[in-house]
Amino acid sequence: MKEIQAISGVVTNENDELLLVQRTRRTYSSFLWDLIGGDVDVKRGELPSQTLRRDIKGKLGVNLSLRYNLGLIESIEESGSLILRNVFACELEGPGKITLDQTKYCQFRWVSVDEIKNFDLTPGAINVLKQMDCLV
Repeated sequence: MKEIQAISGVVTNENDELLLVQRTRRTYSSFLWDLIGGDVDVKRGELPSQTLRRDIKGKLGVNLSLRYNLGLIESIEESGSLILRNVFACELEGPGKITLDQTKYCQFRWVSVDEIKNFDLTPGAINVLKQMDCLV
């Protein structure tokens, strides 16, 4: 079984809203909503926290403050790969404006926990949010 190390950021703002990003047509899970994240570059010896900071900067154009690690969530993809996802609680640093990488995402939204159920989410986001009791 192929093993993939990944990260997800549960990014919150001062109103306790979560950041969701909508994937573009050209990506895996086209047009579904997701948490920010990506795959850890284990060949370069990258740590999950480094991956998350790099991904946020590259995909959103802003800096990130990690508050704490929420834990490791394991799941199996449809392909049969084992996903080991480190999940971090984080917030954006300073008043920076989000500028999306348009090759990955077409829009973003800040949403309350109650609003999450109204979005079509990626399987990875569903797994994370269920573990956090944000989805039932």
